[in-house]
Amino acid sequence: MERALPMPGTPVLLRELLQPSSPFRTQSASLRVLGRLERYHAESGVAVIVQGDVRLGVDTQFLRNMHFREGSLYQFIGELRIEPANENLILVQARVARNVDGLDVDLYEKSLELRRRYEKKMFASS
Repeated sequence: MERALPMPGTPVLLRELLQPSSPFRTQSASLRVLGRLERYHAESGVAVIVQGDVRLGVDTQFLRNMHFREGSLYQFIGELRIEPANENLILVQARVARNVDGLDVDLYEKSLELRRRYEKKMFASS
């Protein structure tokens, strides 16, 4: 029996998820998000990350042996969950997490922009 592998997670900025017309804002989309840990509720397994003035909930119930430290920078890979009754309520169901303290966020955003331009150019020429 063949088992489907999970998608790798498209890098996306938190502010892009706020835009209702965003191509990344799709139920069950596999995403890679980055943010500073504002709060972590151990009982519910929900973390709140922030990037600028944008906040996003991250469900960490599938992560094992991960110790979260408020104020640290984390990257999560998981699937986007949009509440059907309230499309403004979104969170990421994380399957991978890593601490990325020391990452230059401005440089990360610039490299993401360059990557997207390159991919757009390559797909347009093929």
